[in-house]
Amino acid sequence: MGQFSRLGNALYEGKVSINFVGRKWLWYSISGLIVLLAVYGLVGRGLNYGIEFKGGVEYQVSMQAQQVDQANVQKIRDAVAQVAKDDNIDGAAAPIVNTSGPKNIRIQTEPLDNDQATQVSQAIQKAVASPKGWAGIGGKPAWGFITLGHTDPNKSNSGMQAIALMAYEYFHVTSGLTVEQMLDPKFQDFVKDIERGVSHFESSSETFMTDMVRFGPSGCDIAVVYESLAVAQLDNAQGRWGNLHIYYPPVTIWSDHPIVVLDAPWVSPDQARAGARLIEFLRSAPIQATALRFGFRPANTSVPMTSSDPTSPFARAMKYGLSLELPSAVQPPDASVVRTLMMMWSRVARPQ
Repeated sequence: MGQFSRLGNALYEGKVSINFVGRKWLWYSISGLIVLLAVYGLVGRGLNYGIEFKGGVEYQVSMQAQQVDQANVQKIRDAVAQVAKDDNIDGAAAPIVNTSGPKNIRIQTEPLDNDQATQVSQAIQKAVASPKGWAGIGGKPAWGFITLGHTDPNKSNSGMQAIALMAYEYFHVTSGLTVEQMLDPKFQDFVKDIERGVSHFESSSETFMTDMVRFGPSGCDIAVVYESLAVAQLDNAQGRWGNLHIYYPPVTIWSDHPIVVLDAPWVSPDQARAGARLIEFLRSAPIQATALRFGFRPANTSVPMTSSDPTSPFARAMKYGLSLELPSAVQPPDASVVRTLMMMWSRVARPQ
């Protein structure tokens, strides 16, 4: 390195010079050779297109930051390759697995059909799950098993959405769930295994989230709740049991709060006009902006979610995992699918 430093200094001071112009044909030849090698690489080997160009399936696994390492990357790669070998899934025989940010591992395969994608998803889940509880993912053995929490699907909308998202994730779709899929024994076992970690099904989402903040890990470690509740409770949670963090599932579902004016014979014209004025008032920018204070995303698109106001809960929540960009949203299932899903859950997962 010392010789290179002295050479660079000599070139800078003009003590040494290289006759580029006088030896131009030498440099032309070297440049031409480099170009020929590049062309040969393109023609001979071709371009290595990624999933964005040739298609495929991508999975994201969220983990503790200390677990996002090459050991788990290799563990997941081996698990996917093994299920590909066992079940003849050629598209997953050589998965591309790497870290994606501080808390995610990304898995990419060639295009798969729905059944194959589900098999690979289950292999990934099995690879990262541990019967050792928290000790298996870098936590303290004294913490015991990882406990999940969500509300009762038969009494709370957020609980119903939680098990609906389980179905969408299991079948690797974002729409078109069927009654037949809800009756699949393997899917029922999948739900049952997850729900074993739920110690109590609260009937109210707000009460459930408040209790999580009050009782901490003695109640549950992971809560499936509305984003708005998590945002509203972040300030209350910090410093009690350790920082609360927001994570998003691979797919999500919108929980809208509709308002309508009924078109019925018993609604008078004055009442209809009053209802329309109320809706106009609620949709106005100043009123929609107040929704941010309660953790809701405004329905009025003219109201920005980002703000320089340090008191904005959305601005404060970003350091705890809140994301303005959401995962893909699924379509709400048909009524017949919801009924079957509720019946299935009550039979296989609800404590007696």
